[in-house]
Amino acid sequence: MIRSKSFQYTWVPLPPRRTSIIPIQDDGIYDQPVAKIWRFIRDPQAPHVHAAIPSQKITGKDGNQVMYEGRIANFGSGGSHFEAWVMTMDPPNAYTLEYTEGPQVGSWFTNTYTPIGSARTKVEVEGEFQIRGLDEPRLRRFVLAFFAQAFNEDLVNLQHYEAPKIPGG
Repeated sequence: MIRSKSFQYTWVPLPPRRTSIIPIQDDGIYDQPVAKIWRFIRDPQAPHVHAAIPSQKITGKDGNQVMYEGRIANFGSGGSHFEAWVMTMDPPNAYTLEYTEGPQVGSWFTNTYTPIGSARTKVEVEGEFQIRGLDEPRLRRFVLAFFAQAFNEDLVNLQHYEAPKIPGG
């Protein structure tokens, strides 16, 4: 508690704002084989075009982990902000993305890929999210809208992707 003699007020600091971790799940079907999806995910030259991620770059690699940083579009207010994340690859089954810097720090999600026959793939997304300043309904809307937009953009990206030839394959 701080007391000021000149202004005659008492200031009591508020406890730090707590942000709840919200579990979120989603899924979708790609009309592409899982092998092509994994070549796309792992190809830095692939057209990874997402409106919500105006710029990104790889900042490091360590075994099956790839570190990124980039600008992320602000939810509903224009502009963008900095975030960093790590993708841990487990091809051809899944990858996990964990935010390491920025408003979503501590949030994570896993995309799991399951072949449906030889030409289609189901993706299931499961994670836990927190963004300081967003209540649960807004956070859930934001994350699900991001997943839907990224999925729809990847449908187009994958259609235009020419997978590089694998030596010997």
